[in-house]
Amino acid sequence: MLESLLLALLALSSLAMIALGGVRLVGEQKVAERLDAIQTAVEAPPSSDWKVRVGKLLVLGPQDREEISQLLFAAGRREPDAVFQFAALRLGLALLLALATALAVWRLNAASPIARLAPILMFGAAFIGAKQVLGLMAGARRRRVSAELPYTLDVLLMMLEAGVSLDQCFRTFAETEGRAAPIMQAAVAGLVADTQRGMPYDLALTRWADQLGIEGARELAAVFRQSLAQGTELSGALRAFAHEFSERRVFTAKAAIARKNVQMTVVMMLFLLPALMVILAGPAFVRFSEVAGVLSK
Repeated sequence: MLESLLLALLALSSLAMIALGGVRLVGEQKVAERLDAIQTAVEAPPSSDWKVRVGKLLVLGPQDREEISQLLFAAGRREPDAVFQFAALRLGLALLLALATALAVWRLNAASPIARLAPILMFGAAFIGAKQVLGLMAGARRRRVSAELPYTLDVLLMMLEAGVSLDQCFRTFAETEGRAAPIMQAAVAGLVADTQRGMPYDLALTRWADQLGIEGARELAAVFRQSLAQGTELSGALRAFAHEFSERRVFTAKAAIARKNVQMTVVMMLFLLPALMVILAGPAFVRFSEVAGVLSK
């Protein structure tokens, strides 16, 4: 009898714990959904719903849309409808080039199958090439960010060593001290604007790192978050990051020089070496031809 009561009590306590755990899990899910809704509302300013829907229709699939969104963000386009603007511009440009090609084929009276396919090929080339151009723009901006980031860290380090808080360092750099680094000044100004709209520093620094789009930006943002949350010392970390980014620029420059040497070697082999062989072997070949002609008579 006693064992049955103990088993019943254990079963009831287990059911009660499961019920409490389920209630707590549901509550945590509701809180997470509310936080996600607040985060989405803060991160993305209000935009036209029809632009978002049309942008999704004009981009081929969610993976392509995510890649284009990341490239636009890395290129400095923070607008909520940036994907719609890019998709509309790409489609309009592709249609315009296809129409111009079709008009040129019609005026030239070209009847070959390749000429008939030329408008379609031009449309596809423009549609695909627009994304490649966007990638080049994002890469160029990343290189400029890599060039400006060491200066930015040096300025922040000087202000921190002077006793200025990190939040005030960001605001001062965005207003006056960042004129020598315009891209970084705009990025820091965006960070300050996000915090003024009520976004937590964690999310604002994450967006800032994503906008920079270079290797090491997330680690730097994590150091800033740790300093703001726990009050840790930043001088040593910023000095190390500034040295690392400076060394990375030197390494990138050396790699670019090495690539240029290889490219110049290929160019010389394709263009200079044949001309040199003609100059060196030409007289001997002419003389050999003359001798062969005399001997054949």
